[in-house]
Amino acid sequence: MKKILLLLTIGLISFQSFSQKRSKRDRSVFPNKNTTAQYEFMIIKGYSSNDLDAVGTASMNQTRAKISFDFVGANMNESLNEMKYRSLAHAVNVVSKDGWEFINSNIIVSNGALLHFYYMKRLKK
Repeated sequence: MKKILLLLTIGLISFQSFSQKRSKRDRSVFPNKNTTAQYEFMIIKGYSSNDLDAVGTASMNQTRAKISFDFVGANMNESLNEMKYRSLAHAVNVVSKDGWEFINSNIIVSNGALLHFYYMKRLKK
């Protein structure tokens, strides 16, 4: 009798698992994969240079950020290159007001200097 109940239970469990309905996903939660959104990309390359005084120590007020913008196939905004930036974060904040979104960053050591690469994107207008 125990064997019959055990086999019946195993059979019913497998039958019930197959008979469950598949739930429909809410399409508003999941993004549409057929979008034709196109993005523009930009790379901000920057490094800080410390001017050394006669003693050899860097003073905080002489730190300057040298920043260049590389617009990869996008319309180049000349006013961005002409501005003076206090830091790399300042440059990122300025371009974010124009619709650019920060994606990623890399830091590379080259000849004792830290090179920062910030990767930005925005939706084409």
